[in-house]
Amino acid sequence: MPLTLADFLRDHRFPASLDLSGEQERHLVTAIEQGFLTEFIEQVILESEDILGIDPNLERRTILELAAAKIVEALKAEAASIRLLDARTLKMLSFGSSGLEDFQRTSTIPVSKSIAGLVVRQGTSIVVPSIKGGGGQVFA
Repeated sequence: MPLTLADFLRDHRFPASLDLSGEQERHLVTAIEQGFLTEFIEQVILESEDILGIDPNLERRTILELAAAKIVEALKAEAASIRLLDARTLKMLSFGSSGLEDFQRTSTIPVSKSIAGLVVRQGTSIVVPSIKGGGGQVFA
């Protein structure tokens, strides 16, 4: 992983495609870091704190449904489903959702045949093209 935004942009040949001088490139990097990334990270922290602020004394399903609703709002998504792995059956169990009716979500899905299962197998978050085929993204 690049150590700085400038390294990241250079690795992706972004500044070269714009034919910027060294000074203009530094100005662009500073503007992105100070004007966008700082606000973006602050927003992620606030949204995370909002989710962490859910009352832990509620029932598990209620907590996860509230978290899914907050995630939908933060990502401006149409829907979200939070699944938990049943290590015994290797199936993903739907424990909380927002924007989905009960009949729209499968209660259990195999780990081997789902985006959520791919996250489990890889052990890390992933970004994939929208499962609806549109231009959006799915964060799992």
